[in-house]
Amino acid sequence: MPTIYRYRSVWQGIAGAPGYTNLYAFNDTTEQVFADQARAFMAAFLKISTGQDALPSGATVQGDSQVDHLEVTDGTLLDSVPVTQPPVITGTGTGACPAPAGACVNWLTGAVHRGHRVRGRTFFVPLTALCYEVNGTLLAAYLAAARTAASAYIASAANPCVWSRPTRTVGSPGNNADGAAFTILAAQVNDKVAVLTSRRD
Repeated sequence: MPTIYRYRSVWQGIAGAPGYTNLYAFNDTTEQVFADQARAFMAAFLKISTGQDALPSGATVQGDSQVDHLEVTDGTLLDSVPVTQPPVITGTGTGACPAPAGACVNWLTGAVHRGHRVRGRTFFVPLTALCYEVNGTLLAAYLAAARTAASAYIASAANPCVWSRPTRTVGSPGNNADGAAFTILAAQVNDKVAVLTSRRD
């Protein structure tokens, strides 16, 4: 039975809270390593290369105290393993904060599944006004830090993956067993503001 890890971080102190970020990884490392690497990625992505904080003041991002095991083909939650909860990420960024806007990292796999290219996305919304150029694009210093954070996470011991979720059949009470997980080969953080319409997984 193929399984993968899922680790959830919860955003608080923002419009529409709580928000959730789910990250996935292959189960060839320990749950604690995955949780620690996920937290390191989130913290690095929420910094500007000048050292300033990209997370608005009053906002927090807290990783969970457990890592879930999922059956990859149908998404069944098999069990959860306790981990030492990583320190909370606390925002100190100043300036205005456009509630639905921020950045998005696109995870690229090179794989094709069910006739589609397999890609993943992780949103970082909201970001402080310090992360934007005057023309509304992302600040170069923030882009540099975000891209470095994404690359470091791909190369980390977490061995992250993109989970292509199982499809659902109309009228069926459950999922089909056509889910699959794929290795992340690269990441893109475009110089474009991303808008998040829902904060729930």
